Amino acid sequence: MDRFRTYLSEFPDKPSAGLTLFQASQAEIQQFLAICQTRGIQLQHIQASTLALTKEIDGEKQLFLLEQDLPLAQFELVAARLIEQIIYPLWFAHQPICFFSHLPESNYREKQFSPDAIHDAYDAVLSYLLFEQMLNLLDQRNQTWLSPAGLPAPPDREAQPLPPLTPRPRPYPYDDDLDPMQRRAKDTVRGPVRVLAPAGSGKTKTLTNRVIHLLNQGVPAEQIL
Repeated sequence: MDRFRTYLSEFPDKPSAGLTLFQASQAEIQQFLAICQTRGIQLQHIQASTLALTKEIDGEKQLFLLEQDLPLAQFELVAARLIEQIIYPLWFAHQPICFFSHLPESNYREKQFSPDAIHDAYDAVLSYLLFEQMLNLLDQRNQTWLSPAGLPAPPDREAQPLPPLTPRPRPYPYDDDLDPMQRRAKDTVRGPVRVLAPAGSGKTKTLTNRVIHLLNQGVPAEQIL
């Protein structure tokens, strides 16, 4: 706790980068909230357990604290919404995000799956793909610490400016003759998609439009398989 308190004493009044912290206790999270209030940092606190009650992101806030306070099995049910409706918009808007998890970091990391797992354990594979996506986004902006005891003092990225993103001025166009099922496959960004259809039915067109959709969403081309 002393190491965490020391770290917080050096936390910048105008944070430009966030912090990813695992094994965070409720007391430490409350201490972080109190420090932000004392410093006058305008913060929106979003908990995974009450995510359904979060209607919108407050764009006027300086900092966003995402508290993962659920058991892993319950978090799997809301992870997609957290990523797609909270983390993605904040990340692309260059808003600093703090992600505090009650669980250890190892809970979110990819497990070893057999080649048949995509058929036999599809939900588990999808969950870990979502977790990987979430942590990769956070790692690009945040310091990451496995526990409060490992925090440095002071933070070595205090007030460091974020690297600029080059927004795409115009999105790549989609084919306008996709049928409803093809559009659904195109819009799916949660993990893998399998297209089963006979020859000449538009499989290649569907996958091409899916890649275009991922690029328009800001996914780096080298991460698309």
